[in-house]
Amino acid sequence: INTIAGRVNFATAMASLSVSNKFVTPNSIINATVVTNDASMYAAIVSAGNNAFIVTAKPAAPAGETVVNFTIF
Repeated sequence: INTIAGRVNFATAMASLSVSNKFVTPNSIINATVVTNDASMYAAIVSAGNNAFIVTAKPAAPAGETVVNFTIF
């Protein structure tokens, strides 16, 4: 997804998700917001790298498909 803002979907029981994005550097600030009401996953931790970032489900993998919006700064 080569945009500075977008949305990704976590499948049921998926603990983390890698997103390729040419706008991401290790110094990028990435805001991630869980927008699906899921009792198992209500937060997302983001780690930025070179041309990609990883979104990790917290406190646990989602019970159902869960949408996470992101913005890269």
